[in-house]
Amino acid sequence: MNYLIPAVLGTALLGTVPAFAQELVGGDLSIGHSFMLDDTGYSKTGIGGSLAFAFGQVGVQGDMAGYSLNEIDGNGSAFTVHGSYLATPTLALGGFYGFDRYEGNTKDFFGAEIAGKSNRVGGEAYYAFGDDEDFMGVNGRFAVSDSLGLSLGLDRLTPDNGSDVTKLSVGADFAFTRTASVYGEFGTISNPFPGQTADGGYIGIGARINFGSEGSPTFGRRGILDMIPGM
Repeated sequence: MNYLIPAVLGTALLGTVPAFAQELVGGDLSIGHSFMLDDTGYSKTGIGGSLAFAFGQVGVQGDMAGYSLNEIDGNGSAFTVHGSYLATPTLALGGFYGFDRYEGNTKDFFGAEIAGKSNRVGGEAYYAFGDDEDFMGVNGRFAVSDSLGLSLGLDRLTPDNGSDVTKLSVGADFAFTRTASVYGEFGTISNPFPGQTADGGYIGIGARINFGSEGSPTFGRRGILDMIPGM
């Protein structure tokens, strides 16, 4: 896997923090691995980072990630930029543009999103238009305590040709410190992805470092490579 791009990104992102600390809303650096239960050859390892800045009620966020895709024995990368407007202190409206790149193909997408949170409950939803498919998602998280959170998610991909793909997930995260946490996720996929024979359940695990005044980016990452558990 080519980890150079996300590694350089992480260094660059952290390097900007002192200069823009008064405007830094949140960011993260993470590493994760996921695989299909019926066929563990369909797996994915990823490293990524996000940064979100606010300028009054207007915000901008950038996401970048690199992936190792086991079954196709290749690498992938993803980039997304978000623009947002803070409608209320707890509700952000946004739009985004991004692309996934793998196996010599580049898939562009754009869409709209919304995110909100209170003291213990947070969630977001998005809809994206892609080159050959549309995809959407909604997820929520409940903070059981300062250290433990539980989450639910639904993502759906509708290709121009082929069967729809629906992913349902449940997860948990545990924070060792204010900034460092680990997470686990279990989910199911209703249909195989194009070119795959594996479907059914999957597991994902990972670790994350958060920073910024809000402790996390405004929005989650977007794209097909982020959504699928393995290729």
